[in-house]
Amino acid sequence: MKHPHTQLENETLEALARAPFTAREIRVILAILRLTNGYHLTTNIVSIDYLKQITGLQRSHLLASLRGLRDMQVVAREGKGGRGCKGTLALNGPALWQVG
Repeated sequence: MKHPHTQLENETLEALARAPFTAREIRVILAILRLTNGYHLTTNIVSIDYLKQITGLQRSHLLASLRGLRDMQVVAREGKGGRGCKGTLALNGPALWQVG
């Protein structure tokens, strides 16, 4: 029996290990990786409610983390606001990240 897994580029894994992300940001990044790379996709349409369920974060903390990750060019997110809204999410390559 094969064990399911999510493939991740070495460059991305090494960049994640070096970057000064908060624990909440890491949880969001891992969820996005699971929902994209885990399905062999580069982007995926995901609702905020589903991300909340996966990460276990409160809605306000999740949205703040997403906003911060988008500002740092780590995450690309397109979609409208609103409760339970869906949007397209993707993790940008480390070359685009603007982290301190």
